[in-house]
Amino acid sequence: GRPDSMDEVLVELGLARELCRRFEAEMGTINCRELTGMDLTTEEGVQRFMASDRPGTICFPAVDTAYRLTVNLLQETP
Repeated sequence: GRPDSMDEVLVELGLARELCRRFEAEMGTINCRELTGMDLTTEEGVQRFMASDRPGTICFPAVDTAYRLTVNLLQETP
């Protein structure tokens, strides 16, 4: 749901910032182009990406990392 107060917004922003910090510390970047080495903003780049091994070798592990970090962060939050 939506936050009810500015305090809740600030808490959520802090959690998002911490998630990004942890992800970047573990993966080296939060930028898809840097992770994959491909430009996913063009049709050609997306086609190259889909024909490569990067979805399985980079993106799926990155999603797993983001999920694990999110669960850990939420477990730490009172």
